[in-house]
Amino acid sequence: MANPTQPRRRGPAPKSDQPKPLTRALDRGLRILAIIADTPDLPLVEIAQRSDLSPATALRLLDTLRAHDFVLQDDGGRYQVGLKAFEVGSRFLSHTRLQEICRPILMRLAEETDQTVSLAILENADAVYVDSGESQRSIRTATRVGMRTPAHLSASGKVLLAWLWEGRVRELLGSDPLQTTTVNSLASIDDVLKALGAVRDSGIAHDREEYELGISCLAAPIRDRSGTVVAAMSVSTLTGQFAAREDDMTKALHEAAHDASRRMGWRGPQANQEKSDATLVD
Repeated sequence: MANPTQPRRRGPAPKSDQPKPLTRALDRGLRILAIIADTPDLPLVEIAQRSDLSPATALRLLDTLRAHDFVLQDDGGRYQVGLKAFEVGSRFLSHTRLQEICRPILMRLAEETDQTVSLAILENADAVYVDSGESQRSIRTATRVGMRTPAHLSASGKVLLAWLWEGRVRELLGSDPLQTTTVNSLASIDDVLKALGAVRDSGIAHDREEYELGISCLAAPIRDRSGTVVAAMSVSTLTGQFAAREDDMTKALHEAAHDASRRMGWRGPQANQEKSDATLVD
């Protein structure tokens, strides 16, 4: 029982140097994955010994990791790192490299256009903004790092959808009517597919007040060395300023996105010659 003569503690508890408790099963599973990554082709008995687990416990954890493709087992019963672990690690490396490469290009584009610029990737049906920049004269928009927007409502999202197969686009977006945020939003998949065709034809995507009233955007694709569109670079501005500067901003954006693609290893044509290296046909 607390001593009534002691004052009640106010504010947050003091920080402790003690480690936070771990989820035991997850901790054990990750330790096993690390062991296999360091020394592939280990049998169950040796994995159990190295992880200080019983063979039965190690087998349960390995079966879970196998079910999610983080490890695989060969015909001899030995374990190796699976494709999913490779994909997770590759995603980290590609995103880290993407941001490192694009950051100075983004800032240069912001200064050149005097507008807010952003870098986005596709996650499920959302465009996720992983970096942004502004010049000292930029008009602040709602776009911020970590923000998500439905891909069909933004210029960046349209770029990220444009080079996917039609079946995949339909799978991601679901059924009509689609989510809308302004009177200008595209509400049907057929309208989105038509817009994506225009993006592939021109190499540029538009958001004409489709996500936020008063704001218009342009976006262009960033490709990796295989030609895959891995990100979108965008410029956002007040709609009232857009018409007078659209050509200049489009040119600057094309050049910046092509520069980023080149630094990512792409050796394809110029950005304005990217027409239809994929089609919306299953």
